[in-house]
Amino acid sequence: MNRRKIVIITVTMLLAMALATAGMAADPIIGTWKLNVSRSKGSPYKEQMEVYREVQGNQIELTVTSTGIAGESRSLLQTFPAQGGVVKVLRGDRQGRFEIETLIAPGEWCMSSLQDGKQQVIRHKIVSKDGREMRTIIKGVDLQGKAIEVSLMYERQ
Repeated sequence: MNRRKIVIITVTMLLAMALATAGMAADPIIGTWKLNVSRSKGSPYKEQMEVYREVQGNQIELTVTSTGIAGESRSLLQTFPAQGGVVKVLRGDRQGRFEIETLIAPGEWCMSSLQDGKQQVIRHKIVSKDGREMRTIIKGVDLQGKAIEVSLMYERQ
């Protein structure tokens, strides 16, 4: 095989690998999301920001900062497997809470939260097809046992 053919084959293979890698895009949830309170229903927050990023070990890191309606601040840092699994809280959650993230499809997640062994809430997060909005629907009970249903609308920043 002459030198020219080897170069053409090598370049073609490199281009194919680059295209294949680009096709394996991150989950659409990756990014920074700001709560749009006026488009949300039942929001307990005056403001909230969620930042999802890929970290080593095929994990997604979630940082949440929020201010409640009464003015209290909250900060949360957690990780979970990119394909779904047990949430590991690194900072700022209640004792006795256990959460599992389930990847339904890229950009669609369901999170089940248990408090002291009892299911508390289900959060269903869906990123819009155009990737500009994310809706989170929360159903369950609060710590006092009162039924809750909340719809939060986030916009990509």
